[in-house]
Order: sequence, then structure tokens, then C-alpha cells
Amino acid sequence: MAKKSNNSRDFGLKDVAQTVAQQEPEMVPYTELRGRVYWFRRRAPEPLKPGAQLLLEDTEASVGKNGYVRFSLKTSDRREASKAARRFAHLLDVAAERRRNFKPSPIHAAPLPASAPSRDEIQHAAEAMYSILLSADEDTAERSVAAVIAGEHAESIREPDRFMWSAADLPPTSTTGQVELLKKFGHIFSFFLFTTTGKTIQEITPDLLPFADAFRRYVTALERRKSAEIIPTPPLPATNSLWSWDDAFNYYVEQRPGFADSSESNYRTAWYTLAASANCTPGKLTVEAVVKWRDGLLKELEPPTVKSRLTFAGAIWRESRVNGKIDRATINPFEGLRVKIDTNSGTSRRAFSHTELRKIFAAPPIRTVRAVSAHAGYWLPLLALYHGARLEEITGLEVADVEDGDLGLVLHIRENTIRPRLKHRKKSERSMYIHPKLIELGFKEYVSSARIAKVMALFPSFTRGATFGEAFVEHVKSLLSPEQGRLVGMHCFRHNWETARRSGRLDTSASNYIGGRRIDDGSAALYGGPAGLAILAEELSKISYDLTFLPAPAATPEELKAQEHQSQRARRKRS
Repeated sequence: MAKKSNNSRDFGLKDVAQTVAQQEPEMVPYTELRGRVYWFRRRAPEPLKPGAQLLLEDTEASVGKNGYVRFSLKTSDRREASKAARRFAHLLDVAAERRRNFKPSPIHAAPLPASAPSRDEIQHAAEAMYSILLSADEDTAERSVAAVIAGEHAESIREPDRFMWSAADLPPTSTTGQVELLKKFGHIFSFFLFTTTGKTIQEITPDLLPFADAFRRYVTALERRKSAEIIPTPPLPATNSLWSWDDAFNYYVEQRPGFADSSESNYRTAWYTLAASANCTPGKLTVEAVVKWRDGLLKELEPPTVKSRLTFAGAIWRESRVNGKIDRATINPFEGLRVKIDTNSGTSRRAFSHTELRKIFAAPPIRTVRAVSAHAGYWLPLLALYHGARLEEITGLEVADVEDGDLGLVLHIRENTIRPRLKHRKKSERSMYIHPKLIELGFKEYVSSARIAKVMALFPSFTRGATFGEAFVEHVKSLLSPEQGRLVGMHCFRHNWETARRSGRLDTSASNYIGGRRIDDGSAALYGGPAGLAILAEELSKISYDLTFLPAPAATPEELKAQEHQSQRARRKRS
């Protein structure tokens, strides 16, 4: 017997390895042997992350910190472990694909007021479950055939697994039996409902019966397939039938770059109040549902507000249909619906009376929980009263929009970083001197503090008109009687300004320019230079009110800087 060479570098380790290999069972894919029991072990595919909770058939699992999914297969038989591991690997891929295609609503988007899934969503999820489960069965059969071709045992084809039931094993089809089935397999139904709609089952209700029916059809189909009957797998239901309220709203906003925050807030309010009332998907919305919603709003809100909400909601719905997110053959449920507004009924915005103006400006400036500063509450109503400016025009002012001129401070109403778009741009962009009354009250000192503070927004606490407008309405209603408090808001000051300019006999073209109602008659060129600004200053000085005003609250640069930081934090939190 020849002696092994001393130059051999394995030192007999190959022989040892071969001996060990003969004693160890063959490695099974996606498994590890712990003692005598096989465990499933596989790295979770993207986008599943550590901590993600999974439901694979009736087995609950999670992705570990190392990115692997591990759980016991509860068998020491190699063939059983192999079958189970491959099945779970496939289900893991399905779960990853569902998670990849699922798009949860952005955090900043308002959730549906009603968290329960609609009947349409439940039906859709049940049909999706039926299709996916039958598809998984087909895949298992294909894998078994491939195994036979590869030389494995033929009896492995169509062998029943632990997810295989007979119709006799299920509860009876009575009402009690249906409820029992829903409770027994609720974790499976909940999984498919969540991955399809993003919603969860809160309790067992008759609305969930489509799941019980779909599951019974699935079990029956498996039995017929086992008998060699060909049962085709239906396609997944069309996704546009489940286009959600969140999907539709976010899609509408995405199609409009630079969508103003105030506009987005108005559209969101309209859209989600309709969602709460309809209890269906947008694609299933009916004329009757929209009429019911509209009539309900008319009991609580003024007709102009209801008209706006009807218009906003209709625009979002049409955007989804035009782009194929809702079946283009669907009848427009908003078509022909109107809100009658009687202009003689006192339902339109009005001017404040002289008594109401005295109450408003004799009270301390408006303060809110979010913005404790009284500076915006003091100056914004005055700018609206003496300049007739729209709310979004003055809340969106930057410090750079106020410049020094020969006759005082010049106010520029124009597009900027805060307010990228102006309503009626051609008419709205304008420049004028600040009214002498505001200079007398200390507006120049306020602007100086803002410049020293190096803040961007002239009123850091309020850069959105809608936010301040809502707070102002509540503030005014607390000062006036219930009857006086109807139909009030910042826009009332614009009506007061119209009355004042007629009383002061302002030049028509000048007043149209100042109020942002300029017609295309060369006024822009006339008032754009120094001479034109001087004319506007003279005309604007004719605006006067018999009112006594409180002294302006002092503003320090440090205070304004703190307001800016507070506002930035609030915006980051919303986003």
C-alpha cells in the first residue's frame, strides 16, 4: 500500500468530508436542518424589509433583522420539507409582488373618514383571492411536472398538501356556517383585503360574505382539478374598478404642478366628504349618491360653498375617467347637477356694516393655536380693508415684495416663491404705494423688523390664505351675533373697499388696477412707472373709514424669526 505523500496539503480532510457527507442527508433548497426538524430559510425578496409581517397560507412569519424569513416546517421528512419549502418560496414571491404593486396613500393625504372597506372593495379582493390561490395551485402542479421530468418520483404530482381541503371539511352553507367560515379563515381573507385595498377587517359582518363564497369556489375547483378536470384560472379583476379615492385625488394633484395649497385643501375637503357619503369606489359612483351628498351639504352649508364642492369633486372624477383610471364608458354622475343660488336671498358674500367693522377692529387681533403671533391678525385685515386685495395675494407676500419708493413703501402683488401662481394673473399683478393709514399705524416698522430678521415671508405665521381665512371666520363669529356672523370672511373687506372707492370717487381705471380688476386698456403701462405710482397713491389716499384702530403689536426680528421656524416645522410635519 502506497504511503501518502507528505506534500499533500489536505492532510486527509477530503476523506473526512466525504465520510461526513455520506452521513448527512441531502441538502433541501430553502431549508436548514435543526436537530431532526427542517426549517424554512430564505432571504426576503425586495421590497420586503426587516420587521415586515407576512401570512404564507395559514403560517404567520416575519422578516428578521438579517433579512431572512425563518420558521419551522414541522417535519423531519426530506421530501415533505422539500415540497413545503418550494411552496413557501413561491408564496413569498407572491407576497413580495403584491407588496411591490401596492401603493399606500401618502402620509400628507387625508384618510377616508370611513375606515371600513366598501362592498366593491370586498368583492374585488375576494375575486382577486380566488384568482391568486388557483394560480398558485397551477404553479405547484407545473413544478411537480418539472420534478418528474428531472427524474423525481411521479407520485409527487398533485399530492395533497396541508392547504388542500374538501368541501365536506368546510362549515355548512347556512348563515351560521358562513359566519363560522369567515371566522376560521379570517386571517387569510384579511391578508388579501389588505394587500388589495390597504384596509383591514375590523369585525365579521355580512359584507364579508363574498370571501366565504370565493373560498368555497376555490376548494371546489381544487377537488375538480384533482379529478383531472380542467378548471382554468380566471384573470385578476381589472384594477381600474378599484381605483380608490386616495388614488384619484393624488393623481389629480400630480397632474397639476404648482397646485396651490389652499386649492388642494378645498379639493380634498370636497372629495373626501363625498367618499364618506358614497361608500363605494369612485368608479361605482352613481348620480343618486352624488345627489344625496349634495342635498346633505345644503342642509349645513351655504349654496355657493356647496356649488364649489360639487365642481371640485366633479373635476377630480372626470380627470380619472379621461385618463382611463375609471372606465371611460361609465356615466358621469356629476353631469347636469346644479346648485341654485338666489342672489336676492342674502346667500352671497356681503360687506361688513360700519358697526361690525368697529367691533372687529376694536377687539384684540386674531390669535390661533398654531400661530400665536398677532402680527398677521393685525395687518392682513387692514391690507384687505385699505387695498381691496384678495386673501391669497396678501398672505402670500414675501418681504422682497415691499420696496422703498420716493413716496413711501411700494407693495408688489406678483408671483413669488410662496405664491407661484396668481388668480387672474394678467389682472392681478400690480404695484402701488402702501396706504398712508397703514404707515401711520406702524407698517413700515413692521417691515423693517422682517428685513432685519431675514425671513422670506412677510407674515411667517400665515403663508396660506385658507388657513388664515378659516381662523378669521371663527374670530369674527365670536364677535358678532349669529345672524351677523352669516356669510362673513376676509372677502367681505373687498366689498367694503368697493363701497369706499365709490364714496371717495376714485378714478375708474385706477380703482380697477388697485383692486386687481384691470382691463386691457393700457392701464398696466400707465401705472407701471413712477408717475403712475404717484397717481395711484393719490387715488388710494381717498379710501377712508370712520374707524379707530388699536396700536399695532410690536414685532422684534427675533420674534419673526421664531415664527418662521415654527411655520417650517409645521410644513415638514404635514409633508
